[in-house]
Amino acid sequence: MKAIKKTIRPSLNFLRATGLEIVSKGQDIVSHMTGNPDYPHPPIELSAAKAALDSYAVAIAESADGGKKAIAERDRQRVIVSDILRKLSAYVVLACNDDIVAFLSNGFE
Repeated sequence: MKAIKKTIRPSLNFLRATGLEIVSKGQDIVSHMTGNPDYPHPPIELSAAKAALDSYAVAIAESADGGKKAIAERDRQRVIVSDILRKLSAYVVLACNDDIVAFLSNGFE
C-alpha cells in the first residue's frame, strides 16, 4: 500500500480571534521568522509586517471609545494584518519543504 504524503499546513484559526490575540500571535510569528535561516526571503519585509501589527494595535486601542472612524480604521488594519499573515503562512509552507523542524521554527502552528 502506498503511503500518503501529508503536506504541512499552518493553522490560521487565530485570525478568527480578538484583535489583540491576532496582534500577539502575529508578533510571535514575526519574531520567530526574523533572522531565521529557514526563511531568508519572505514575500513581505518582516519590518513592514511588524509596523502593520503595531498600527493595528494602536487602532484597536483608539477604537475602544466606539468612534465610527476609529472602528473603521481598526477594521481596515485587521484586513491588512490578516492579508500579511496569510501571505507569510503560504511562504512558510513552500520554504519549509515539508521539513517539520523548519516549519515549527516559524511561529505558526
